[in-house]
Amino acid sequence: MFLKRVIMFCLVASWAADATAAVDAAYEQSLIERVRQLFPSPATTQPDSDNYATTVKCGTPLILEVWHAWPDLNEETRRILGAAIQLERPELNEIYDTPDGLFRLHYSRTGADSVDMTDGVGAGNVPIYVLNCADLLTDVVDVEIDQLGFRYPVSDSVGAPGEDPRFDIYFIDYNLGLYGLTVPDNIVKMGDEESFWATSHMRIHSQFRDIPPYRNNPYDAMAVTLAHEFHHSSQWTYDVGEAEVRGASSYPWFLEASAVAMEDFVFDDVNDYYAYLTSFYDNPWMSLRVFANSPTAEGFHPYASAVFFIMLAQRYDQVMLREMWEECGDVSEFNTFDALRTVLGTRGTTFEVEWAEFLIWNYSTGGRNRAWAYQEGQSYPEVPQNLLAQYDTYPMADTSSLIGAPRSVDELAGQYFIFRPPPTDTSITFRTLVTPRSAFDEWMVVTAGINGISKPMITYTQDISAPIEIPHWDTYDEILMVVSPFKADPQEDALTRRLDYIVAVADTFETISPRSAVWKVIPNPFPIATGSAEKIRIYVDRASAVEVSMDIFTIDGRLVRGGEKDGMHVPANTGRVSLEWDATNRDNELVASGVYLALVRIGDKREVVKLAVRNESD
Repeated sequence: MFLKRVIMFCLVASWAADATAAVDAAYEQSLIERVRQLFPSPATTQPDSDNYATTVKCGTPLILEVWHAWPDLNEETRRILGAAIQLERPELNEIYDTPDGLFRLHYSRTGADSVDMTDGVGAGNVPIYVLNCADLLTDVVDVEIDQLGFRYPVSDSVGAPGEDPRFDIYFIDYNLGLYGLTVPDNIVKMGDEESFWATSHMRIHSQFRDIPPYRNNPYDAMAVTLAHEFHHSSQWTYDVGEAEVRGASSYPWFLEASAVAMEDFVFDDVNDYYAYLTSFYDNPWMSLRVFANSPTAEGFHPYASAVFFIMLAQRYDQVMLREMWEECGDVSEFNTFDALRTVLGTRGTTFEVEWAEFLIWNYSTGGRNRAWAYQEGQSYPEVPQNLLAQYDTYPMADTSSLIGAPRSVDELAGQYFIFRPPPTDTSITFRTLVTPRSAFDEWMVVTAGINGISKPMITYTQDISAPIEIPHWDTYDEILMVVSPFKADPQEDALTRRLDYIVAVADTFETISPRSAVWKVIPNPFPIATGSAEKIRIYVDRASAVEVSMDIFTIDGRLVRGGEKDGMHVPANTGRVSLEWDATNRDNELVASGVYLALVRIGDKREVVKLAVRNESD
């Protein structure tokens, strides 16, 4: 019986038994309320609102929490939870075995759990809804197993000899937007593995049209559910206990973030996870490790945290997620970050480097999206303006808890600052100092000079006892700085804190050297493309009040563009100015790739600068 398997799991699995702590009445009541909310009885009608992101989509973490807490729950709580979740496997009266011999689909045409019959029946008088599920499973197996190399779920017959070896999927009429869940059945020890594996089965929604955004395309919701839940079963061929354990609860944020990333890997055009990204971008101070089995920002955060693994896949490859699970399977307890560091090392990078990159990528979304960041970033929400601390007057000092919404920052999260050079400032070096006010000893400060659409130079420091310096900062439109309490091996107690610090900028800028000359060319080489708004900028220092102008020539001396007529002239004055060229000729056509010469006139002085242009359409 399933109840016996639950008890056996909690007694056998060392990750649970070693960490189990006595639960109190308040926790038991909270667990009951959350289970009843996700599995209501009597059945609750589907929400009319299209804001389906206010519901929990995956019931697997709550099932795992019940498993973990089961030995310490009183008998009445067990009775209530067992009845609400339906711990026994569902009994449905029809079966369809997929032609590949891998899956057994259980369904009903009538009754409370009847499948959607809107599209009628197909071959063998099987509902189209069920046949489409079988077709989608072919895509899931092709990507997750054949391409990415994940293990196929452990057969039922391993944990319970005599049972059919096919992977079982049950169609259940879930409510309140729940897409589906994966249930561990039996714990097994495989070979010399240090971790525990589990046989399992899947339950998915029998009426995906009930979920508001999918009323006209229910198979998109079915697709991401299959990719997500099947990945949970595959995860448990490596380590069923890969979750942080704190007190009576487990926090399987990595399981959820990994499964959502898999949705994107298998069905890239569905993008169900977009709906949950606001919980991440509206709360940049929340730790990557935040998790809650509730319909709150903390509850949806793990779905949105998938962007971290989506970023890594874009920068490297999708296979690294499977390699992480292999590393997790080498240790019986939670070791997600050890696994991450090991896999990143095989790519020649570090957690520190990728975390700094991630913080900057998360600024470059929505209207701020750039081609060098997320491929789908224009569809992501932005970190809201009110959560960006912005300054253009110095000196300044501010306390992190007063920025935007009055929240300080968690470990493994970030808080964003924008510094802009004052219009009249001729400074060339910017200095800021971050001073922690919390008893947390490891911090990271990431900086990036933003200028146009080119990828900025991303730098970071973990030595914040000395001021952070940005040379020649007045050549940038803005300096982006992100402060992040960071530990490569995170400590769980930091999750309960709001870590505080002071940011100060002293008005001790260096002034420009008193000479007239071309100072810098950005970018050079200059990549161009049709429709691009990017321009090459030539910065000129003026020690006295002189005019500045520029002409662009081909390497053999033919005029391309220039002079006052083309906007390449600045009236007499002192200080630094910039001259711009958009890589077009006098007919406003993009020039071909090659080397061009800029003749820059600074009063009576002449300088020739070589400009390398790379036309992406050549």
